[in-house]
Amino acid sequence: MFHISDIKKYSVCPKSFWLSSHGERSPFIAYNHLEEGFSLMIAERLNASGAYIGSRGMDASQSVKLCQEYEWLSKIRFEYKNLRVKIPFMHKVKDGWDIYFLAMSSLSSHDDIQFYADNIWVLKENGFIIHKIYVIRLNGDYLYEDFLNLQDLFTLSEYVNDDPEKGTLIESVFEKMIDLTPILEEMQECYDAKIPISLKNKNCIRKNRCVYYENCFENEQKLPDDSILTLSSSQYKNEMKSQGRERLKDVDLAKLEGTKMQYAQIMADQSEDGLYIDELSLDTWLKSWEYPYSFIDFEWETYVLPPYPGLMPYCKVPFQYSLHIMDESNQVQHKEFLGIHDCREEFILSLIENLPNHGSIVAFNAEGAEKLRLLELAEQFPQYAEKLKEFCDRMVDLSIPFQNGTVYDLRMRGYSSLKVLLPICDPSLTYHDLKIQDGMMAVAAWRKLCEENEDKEEIRKNLLFYCGLDSYSMIVVYNWLIKQLRKEEKNESF
Repeated sequence: MFHISDIKKYSVCPKSFWLSSHGERSPFIAYNHLEEGFSLMIAERLNASGAYIGSRGMDASQSVKLCQEYEWLSKIRFEYKNLRVKIPFMHKVKDGWDIYFLAMSSLSSHDDIQFYADNIWVLKENGFIIHKIYVIRLNGDYLYEDFLNLQDLFTLSEYVNDDPEKGTLIESVFEKMIDLTPILEEMQECYDAKIPISLKNKNCIRKNRCVYYENCFENEQKLPDDSILTLSSSQYKNEMKSQGRERLKDVDLAKLEGTKMQYAQIMADQSEDGLYIDELSLDTWLKSWEYPYSFIDFEWETYVLPPYPGLMPYCKVPFQYSLHIMDESNQVQHKEFLGIHDCREEFILSLIENLPNHGSIVAFNAEGAEKLRLLELAEQFPQYAEKLKEFCDRMVDLSIPFQNGTVYDLRMRGYSSLKVLLPICDPSLTYHDLKIQDGMMAVAAWRKLCEENEDKEEIRKNLLFYCGLDSYSMIVVYNWLIKQLRKEEKNESF
């Protein structure tokens, strides 16, 4: 039995579809926190409180019969030609059925319309007459005050992107609808056959690297660090590899995009130690820092529905930080915070208490993470806004020299995350042996911490250790930069 999501998987990559269909699925950790009562809220918004609610594994052969008995149905399953779909909400009206899809984004994309069309195709083949199609969205401007006002929280529209000039959803859906029989037959042939060959394309690394990437291209893990396949932002690296250009320094200059990072990679390959540093740029940047240096890392939860006053949909709630403070004599102090539930104000007060009143505040990817969280908190708690914005003004992003090509070590292999840099800067330090190894695992652990759980002390210990390593890793990276800079200066003096 195929699910509607399998069609997109197959269209993007037959091997990914095959692997996901035959292999064990890894435990899923939802990036966004979504209340279990989400569907019940929507039912209330639609005045469909008496809806029949389907469940995972329900017998789809009974669905048509259920539609004869109920006016409203939710999460009901239908099947046709081995394709199973789940309809969020459907309502029996005089001229057929109104269908309601849920959209988590503010605008409908081409893929969304195709997804709706594929679902409707299965309904039509089951004999349903479609009257109207609606999309239910979260109102991104909604601000939680004393209670969740469902009428304001959810918006409802029968138009593409809520714009009557762009036409109705049902018109767009029927324009996109195709007979899925041929692709379902192809999918079945693929499923029944041996594992497909690996074909690399842009979808392999689009947004986030495919979870099967290492399975498909395991030989890449054995490639030398200076392989031309590590060339950053290059659309021609595979072509150059096929022409016999194996190493970064063998690059065809006519097929080079010419970014500073690419220059750094090529220069690193030409150096004896596999390292490139723009000494003047790095030295100038580091000298702009002011003591004491406060190396800090945040962890936060993302809620689809605003759970507390002053929050909006898809809000972020910081729950933890780790802070390592280095003075001019390189002495280091460690401070930390870990709260539960709505700990935003405690988080702010702890920051104000523990962050020095002056000096640089250093974070990795500060612009896209810690600084944004501070600005959000400043808006939610205006009484602390001045202090929080002052922290932002003092913030330094440690990722900058690695992302812009000021520093490149061949062992980075085209990547610049903190977890990539740490073993380069100190091979004795690693995340691999930790119970919590990444941000999503930290969020999953915190969710358990907020529940009644016998292992709370163990969870707290693991969370504190993980976040503590994140902030300490920045000191390791900083010291490595200083060491390399001094080494370069020493070499120049001879």
